[in-house]
Amino acid sequence: MGGKVPDIGRNIAAIRSTKNLSLDDLSKRSGVSKSMLSQIEQNKVNPTVATVWKIARAINVSIEKLIDEGGEKVFEIVTKREAAEMFSSDRSCRITILSPVHYIDKTELYSLAFKPRGKLISEPHFPGTEEIFSAIDGSFIVRTRETTAEVAAGDTVRYKADSRHEIISKSAKPSRGILLVMFHA
Repeated sequence: MGGKVPDIGRNIAAIRSTKNLSLDDLSKRSGVSKSMLSQIEQNKVNPTVATVWKIARAINVSIEKLIDEGGEKVFEIVTKREAAEMFSSDRSCRITILSPVHYIDKTELYSLAFKPRGKLISEPHFPGTEEIFSAIDGSFIVRTRETTAEVAAGDTVRYKADSRHEIISKSAKPSRGILLVMFHA
């Protein structure tokens, strides 16, 4: 059973119209090309989380407003095809975003796939931010400014993420984990 996909393009076009902004105006404000904005508004492309965030900031609305489909949601499904992927700076860790786009800056869920001895080094998040990392397979070192922990498959560790922190695979073969980032106001 699939969930209803929000009509982000229609919502952007409607809000842009009420604010009397042209595609060119929105492009200049958001840094998203005019052609990409046009394709998004026509639902020809599925924008990334980063793109939706840029547009929301440019028109001064929440991401939730852009993805609002009306009515109460029973299920909200992020399919494998829709899940955005990115990589650590050295490309030794593939990061797949599992949480819905409107959860950004609240709670974010990631699947992490590490190459042998791969690592994910993160700069500090907002004060009060915490992360929970669960090792699915392999063994890891989780390090913050204050402390270091070792976790193995099946272990979970919670730590403050408002200072530089890193997750390092100790495994000589590929390993995986799940990361939950919680932003506390």
